[in-house]
Amino acid sequence: MDAMTDDELPDELARALETLDERAAKRARAVDASRVARLVVERLRRESEQAQRPQWVRHWRAVAMAAAAAVVLAAVGVALFRIQAHRGAAPVASTALPVELDPQTLAEGQGEALLKAVEEIPAAAAQETEPAIGSVEELNEQELQTLLHDMEQLDSGGAL
Repeated sequence: MDAMTDDELPDELARALETLDERAAKRARAVDASRVARLVVERLRRESEQAQRPQWVRHWRAVAMAAAAAVVLAAVGVALFRIQAHRGAAPVASTALPVELDPQTLAEGQGEALLKAVEEIPAAAAQETEPAIGSVEELNEQELQTLLHDMEQLDSGGAL
């Protein structure tokens, strides 16, 4: 092989370099510098605006989905409540009576009777009661007297 100096390139390498140079010059002429600058400025403005928005605005789809889910859950709750009300089954609520009771004031056996009565309350509330069919005109004399006696007792503040 011939001895080459540092300034000389092989012919094939020189031709390849010239071809690349021509292609780069052609592409450089096709680039519109003002258009590129305008696009870069627009992108920087958009990124700046997005950085200034609150976090929830950037994720508005997730917020909208959460709101829609809450509306659906509320609608299901209302529908279930209406279905239960339509069936006539009122929800059984557990309520505490504001009664203070000293166990030492109870006579023998009264505590057990009280506990038994308290345990029977949920069972009695769960039983479905059928509405009475009929009117006062259908009662016989004995039933009318019992009803009148019970009503007088209630009016006087007594228990049945």
